[in-house]
Amino acid sequence: MSNSLTILNLFNDAIFVSLVNTTLQMTLLIPLIALVIFLFRIKSATTCYSLWLFAIFGIIALPLLTPFISQIDFAQFYRQRA
Repeated sequence: MSNSLTILNLFNDAIFVSLVNTTLQMTLLIPLIALVIFLFRIKSATTCYSLWLFAIFGIIALPLLTPFISQIDFAQFYRQRA
């Protein structure tokens, strides 16, 4: 029983770290696109559409790329506080 709880706890930590890192990446990507559009004063609808399409594909691709990107282990900080 203890073995299965340990495995579930490790799985839970891995999911938590992956979700937090993906959320941080998306939180940085969307304002970055908006900032580029604002700073370069992009008026072309085609260019704006392409940038937002890139953001959407980026949001879809980030969870798939997350295992290959170095991650911050927020679960470790959570365990230290508890």
